[in-house]
Amino acid sequence: MIGSVIKQEDTQWIPPVDAVLEMHSGTSPAAIYPDTVWTQLKNCIIIAAGDTFKAGETGGQAQISLTAGNLAAHTHSGSTSTDGAHTHTVSGSIQRNWVFGPGPTVYRNKRLNVATFSTSSDGAHSHTATIGSTGGGQAFDIMNPYYAVNIWQRVG
Repeated sequence: MIGSVIKQEDTQWIPPVDAVLEMHSGTSPAAIYPDTVWTQLKNCIIIAAGDTFKAGETGGQAQISLTAGNLAAHTHSGSTSTDGAHTHTVSGSIQRNWVFGPGPTVYRNKRLNVATFSTSSDGAHSHTATIGSTGGGQAFDIMNPYYAVNIWQRVG
């Protein structure tokens, strides 16, 4: 088998304490190396220690939820033109003897029993637009592609 460690019966070599073995078998290396104690490292990836990661440190998560602070800086905008005064007109049928209070100007066509209402002009003006937030806060997988093996560390 390429890449596997197999103990030769005629050797006295035993992995030192803190040695790490990667193997397909789920059997503890203590079965191969008598009088040794091993712990199985589970659900983690081994990374080379150095300036960024000190030996023995742990960290990371399999899934995370992004917050607004994790997103790239960006803006949303909306605008309306302030050009042009305008009015709004609505036409519809009305009942006789309606009394209209202060407000819209009423033009009544008695023959068709139709009234036309027009709003007054407020001159050139703008409108405010509100842009809402979105998202559901769902966690997502951040795992790199992997190939899983059993990893054992000698602790005694």
